[in-house]
Amino acid sequence: MEQLQMPTKDIQAAKKDMQQFAVQTIYSASDMASTYSQLAAVGIKNTGQLVKGFGGLAAASAEPTQAMKTLSQQATQMAA
Repeated sequence: MEQLQMPTKDIQAAKKDMQQFAVQTIYSASDMASTYSQLAAVGIKNTGQLVKGFGGLAAASAEPTQAMKTLSQQATQMAA
């Protein structure tokens, strides 16, 4: 996110938001931050809400952590 020249306060807010969501769920904060960064890098708007939405979709699967990784990977590939 620093390479995208995002303001420091925006980076800190995004990190805090993703970490808080990860604590409340079973997902990895580093995976979520990576997904957020990759989507933000290509100009996706409302990135935080989108990543959280992936978490909601993944929660409905039999293996939510794997589903979250798959959704994140597919979304970043599609966005690129």
